[in-house]
Amino acid sequence: MRPGEALRALLDQHGYGGEEALRLLGPADAELTPEQQRVLWLGRALATTTAAGHTPAEVRLAILLRLFLLMEPVSKREVKRHLGRAELATLRALGLLSERERDATQVGTLQISLHRGLRIVSDRDPLPGRRGRADVVFGPTSATMVLDRLTPRAPVSRALDLGSGTGYLALRLAEHAEEVVATDVSPRAVDFTVLNADLNGHPEILALRSDRFSALPGQRFGLITGNLPFVISPERRFVYRDGGDDFVASVLAEVGRHLAPDGWAFFLGQWPLVAATELEADSVLAAWLAASGCDGLVLCSEREAADRYAARWSAGPAPRDRAERDRRFQEWMAFYDAEGIAGVATGLFLLRPAVERTARLWCEECPDLAAWGGGRAQARLTELTAVPSRRRRSPHGSRPRAPRLSPKAGGSAK
Repeated sequence: MRPGEALRALLDQHGYGGEEALRLLGPADAELTPEQQRVLWLGRALATTTAAGHTPAEVRLAILLRLFLLMEPVSKREVKRHLGRAELATLRALGLLSERERDATQVGTLQISLHRGLRIVSDRDPLPGRRGRADVVFGPTSATMVLDRLTPRAPVSRALDLGSGTGYLALRLAEHAEEVVATDVSPRAVDFTVLNADLNGHPEILALRSDRFSALPGQRFGLITGNLPFVISPERRFVYRDGGDDFVASVLAEVGRHLAPDGWAFFLGQWPLVAATELEADSVLAAWLAASGCDGLVLCSEREAADRYAARWSAGPAPRDRAERDRRFQEWMAFYDAEGIAGVATGLFLLRPAVERTARLWCEECPDLAAWGGGRAQARLTELTAVPSRRRRSPHGSRPRAPRLSPKAGGSAK
């Protein structure tokens, strides 16, 4: 039995992820922050294991949720009392459970989060003051969930999750695609994708190690999506994050060669702004799309000044101390000054094979990306491309420069 299948059998046995877990914890509260939600759920799980009136099955489930969803240490006495030897042996064999001698507790080494009926194994969030490994694979982020909501769910023959990370988007694609391929440059991410595919009953998902499209020569797909490492950063600290504008540009340049004639590609991405208050589609986006052979619609959801952007991203997922945060912020600002970057824009890239001989690009302001789900973005690009172009040059009035691309490592989903 493969590791994901063994874990699936254990979690199914105890209702981890099913109606039992929902009854015990209650639904997620959209008005709470993630940490507030964790505190609420932890309180309910603790009450289940300590208060009278709960069945042994409910107590066992509460302990598993404390260990692997809420990432809370549980005393070795509790674990041994309520979980059987077979369960403990399975969890240890899978590397999911470790002992902490200093306080006699058992600790979950990986997180098993719950998303849209799927159980997703990932690295746990780093503890404060710990940088974490460069190839860390986090669970689905807010950006992943936005892209998930925007991705069309019409049936397709082949679909690709580019930069799969945990494989969450690949699992969602498997619900409506006959064949799903998931690629990532990180071997650990590929392993997580395989584990989660087996855990969620989709062993048919093909997970490959690939730097962008390198392992897919000549292959075409009806749908390509992926939460790319798009942060515009002077660093290469984290595979899942630090790809920069060169990475997004290189993906857009190649994607047209891997789309079926009626295929679509959806990506979230960021691009630099020469002036923080302008969309700057002429100088950046048109150049990126010129090599793709695709018509494109970019829905710009946010533009922010370089200093605000650096303040949000430079510290990383677990900053060590104030001095390090300040130093890293200054390094990022020096990089932006040297590159002439005054701001950064964020948006959805939607592409399809060009209707005319010359690819065309449209950019629209879209503060609320979530409103463009359910096929609305596809319908908008279809509407725009139905109007013939009256001139054979860039839609912005000048022939775009070919983008300057440099090979970068990266590709894990965030």
